[in-house]
Amino acid sequence: MRILLVDDNQRLRDTRAAMLSTHGYEVEAVRDTTEACLRWHANRPHLVLLALSDTADRAFIWCQGIRDSVPTQRIGFLLAHTQYLCPVFLEGGVILPGEGPEDFLGRVQAILREV
Repeated sequence: MRILLVDDNQRLRDTRAAMLSTHGYEVEAVRDTTEACLRWHANRPHLVLLALSDTADRAFIWCQGIRDSVPTQRIGFLLAHTQYLCPVFLEGGVILPGEGPEDFLGRVQAILREV
């Protein structure tokens, strides 16, 4: 399964990509939605994992564009503490920070199982 991981924090991006790759996922990791847009169009992934930071508005617009063109695209949001209760992100899969590797992988697998 192909996963597009979007995270502007290189350390977290590299750690998450390595963890997912180790568990058999084909991961393409990029730093922002500009890169993600190019990679998404070129290689439609099974799942987009999007870490939101101060560019949340731009990320939301990008995700809305994906939802409009491919409603079945699975998107998981990696949220910061201040974004937990934002209703905008309750539609997609939510992966909270501070979870252990098993929790992270379990939530990724759950998102991929959703119809």
